[in-house]
Amino acid sequence: MVFKFSKIGNCCYRLAAEARDCAKRAQEPAFKEAFLEVERCWLNLARSYAVSEHLSILADSVTARDR
Repeated sequence: MVFKFSKIGNCCYRLAAEARDCAKRAQEPAFKEAFLEVERCWLNLARSYAVSEHLSILADSVTARDR
């Protein structure tokens, strides 16, 4: 099965990349760590969406099979 990630998930990955770029440019260690934490949060949210979408697809296929 081919899985196409949602627009929301793609947005989360884009925002994570932006946070990583900000961390690379940050001069202060505290700011760098804060941006890396923001990146981790966006990546966790993207993974959460991916799991939810996969489960939804699985549930739909099981429902269709049982009909």
